[in-house]
Amino acid sequence: MDLEQFEIDLNARCVCGCMEGGRFHKIYRFENGYGASVVSNPRIEGFEAQGYQMMFL
Repeated sequence: MDLEQFEIDLNARCVCGCMEGGRFHKIYRFENGYGASVVSNPRIEGFEAQGYQMMFL
């Protein structure tokens, strides 16, 4: 599945700092009305050096 077609371009830098240090924050909106927010390597206690945090929207 090509997720790029569902990616929303917020055209702005995320103010939470999640994009610092080579991280990314992408938001997707799907045809069924649902979506997802995905952050790579979030700065949350308990996460390993590599990982993702995903929130359903």
